[in-house]
Amino acid sequence: MGSENRPNWAISTGPGISALGAAINILLAAAKVTTGIYGNSRALVADGLHSLSDLATDAVVALGLYYGNQPYDTKHPYGHKKIETLAELVTGGLLIAFALWMVFSSVEALGQGSLATPSALALIISAISIAAKEWLFRATSHLGRKLQSGALVANAWHHRSDAITSVFTLVAIAGARLPPSLVILDPLASI
Repeated sequence: MGSENRPNWAISTGPGISALGAAINILLAAAKVTTGIYGNSRALVADGLHSLSDLATDAVVALGLYYGNQPYDTKHPYGHKKIETLAELVTGGLLIAFALWMVFSSVEALGQGSLATPSALALIISAISIAAKEWLFRATSHLGRKLQSGALVANAWHHRSDAITSVFTLVAIAGARLPPSLVILDPLASI
């Protein structure tokens, strides 16, 4: 379905959900990084940095949706839909690059050997993150299907993958709070 068949409000709605996702990611990133640093959780810090990377993908998706939904003109007789496809590719590339960085930085953290037990607040922030990202997945996915936007659907699944990542973070933090020998679970989760 071409962009000329979409409702006029699609331009403001798609970027709107991305802006909401960006605002939530800013709050989550700040809470996770701060709590992770002061609450002895490398996994929560990594999860917070991951939330910051989501800001870049939200911006790419919002721009792709805005420009991709522009009506066709003489230079673009089939519309601007390829811009939205490019936004999907950039989002995927950013995710791969960030995943590689996470693995390398986490292996380095494991090699340092000075690990402390994560705080209870780290558990709470991780649980809040799971709930927020799952809600964002559902809202963005619903809108993406409604607007038939591959970029929005891809961003929705990115929110879902963040929720799953936060589940691993929550389990690792909980495990690291048990016997001292399991404190290694926290940096392992950041991988």
